[in-house]
Amino acid sequence: MNYYAAFGIVFLFFGGLFLDQKFHTGYFWAFTGIVLGIIYVIYEIWKSMHNH
Repeated sequence: MNYYAAFGIVFLFFGGLFLDQKFHTGYFWAFTGIVLGIIYVIYEIWKSMHNH
């Protein structure tokens, strides 16, 4: 698996954290970013398994 999959989780988390601070929504978007990042990692694993 490539490093950009882990970067996806970090990027989505900090993007969600930025939105939380901007809109004062607690940690809703940060957790949403983590979930989307995990889905992205699962997709990258699935994609790498089907390419081989």
